[in-house]
Amino acid sequence: MNKELPKYRNKEDTTGLAIQKVGIRGVRAPFTLKTKNGGDQETIGTWSIYTDLSAQFKGVSMSLMERILHQTLQNEISVDILKDITTQIYEKSEHKSKDVYVKVKFPYSIKVKAPASGFEAVKVYDCMLEVRNIDGKIKKYLTVKVQYIATCPCAAELADELMKTENKQSMAHQQRGFAEITIEFGNEIVWIEDVINIAENELKATPYPVIRRPDEQNICYTARQNCAFVEEAVRNICLGLIKESRILDYVVVCNHEESIHSHSAVAVMNDGKELK
Repeated sequence: MNKELPKYRNKEDTTGLAIQKVGIRGVRAPFTLKTKNGGDQETIGTWSIYTDLSAQFKGVSMSLMERILHQTLQNEISVDILKDITTQIYEKSEHKSKDVYVKVKFPYSIKVKAPASGFEAVKVYDCMLEVRNIDGKIKKYLTVKVQYIATCPCAAELADELMKTENKQSMAHQQRGFAEITIEFGNEIVWIEDVINIAENELKATPYPVIRRPDEQNICYTARQNCAFVEEAVRNICLGLIKESRILDYVVVCNHEESIHSHSAVAVMNDGKELK
């Protein structure tokens, strides 16, 4: 292994064109994640690592990315460990990268209790951690996807009107709502649970993995009392994010999978900084 073999990637490129993003993605590997309560959680992630490439070189060392990643996965993972991955690649890459990006998508499990029966079950959230090292400056991002129940306020008004004028029962249609929340944070970590709590406290009506009839009654009542257009849902989440001083930037995408329309309703809001 001591023999120095030729490295085609280090040859000079003649096109004169730089590449903004090149690397590996779709690397599936298990890892252990630090949690807010001081414990850890085993999960499996889909990893991506990218760097920029100057016009000088043919290619990057993708094997270096793999080696650093798998060496790191032997440890408990936190956002600081992701930062270390970017720093190692930044310092060890032969093509002198100035922009290194690491991303991992993974499921995260939390035990929740049904609102009336108290039945406890595991709820799974899709999450993503990202760290970007731009010429030594670190940017850290967390994305969490939160499901909720969206009841149409327009349909609720029409149902009330029908009962009032014709004494006929009707119902307000509901949709599956999904909020994809991406936040940037700095030295003070924002935990996955923090983002979930902000969103669910603002949205009020959320599904549970296991419910009984008293839970169903409670959930439907809560949903009916908190009707919201997709515009209201995204605004309410952003109001909650604004109150959290650890959050430096954010973008929220709310999607309502309509039940009486053939389309979905979508709303996007951001803080007007870098995240769009």
